[in-house]
Amino acid sequence: MRRPVRAARAALTGLVALTAAWFLSSPATAAEAPPFLQWSPEQARKALLAHRRSGHAGKSLDLRVTSTHRAFRYKVRATLWTPEALQGAVRLLQLRDRMPDAETIQMLAELEALPFHVLTIEIDPDEGSGVIPMSETRFFLQRRGDPEASVRPAEAREVEARDVFRKAGKRDYAYDLFVVAFPRLLREGEPLLTEPAGELELVVDIAGKSEILSFPAAP
Repeated sequence: MRRPVRAARAALTGLVALTAAWFLSSPATAAEAPPFLQWSPEQARKALLAHRRSGHAGKSLDLRVTSTHRAFRYKVRATLWTPEALQGAVRLLQLRDRMPDAETIQMLAELEALPFHVLTIEIDPDEGSGVIPMSETRFFLQRRGDPEASVRPAEAREVEARDVFRKAGKRDYAYDLFVVAFPRLLREGEPLLTEPAGELELVVDIAGKSEILSFPAAP
């Protein structure tokens, strides 16, 4: 009698395994997972780079240069960490570090809960001295076309502690990289962004040489 019992148990085990495999691969279950977990590396990188802007602070061959201790032209690029950019970055880290889906989703939720507009700002003094005069470098975030509605960087250790802002994507070490957190509210308590389709402008001023980079953003 043992053989029939063993055979029945084996058949039942196989049926359970087949049922579980069918459930996990069924359309209903797949629909419950966030779509970004299925992104390829190229898709994740594209989502991240879609929120990067580039420009220059200063003019080439600026005749106003009075010192060789400063560059007279700086390459500037910045990434605004929107929900889509965060999804791309987290997916790249998941693929690199082989993180489980649950851990990846938790990481994304924590990043999206940060009470700041976070940007990574990269600067490369590409003409003249290779030094960035940090004592004369200023960053501002403002509503598009409205300098009166602007905020300065805030101290945010919870942002600085997040490796994702520095490690996601391919780093170009010709640039100095700064992770900058800006308050979401103005001094009066009004949101910096008041419209769903609003735009933000990052103002980078380096020793009087400025660049403005524009970003579509959601409040």
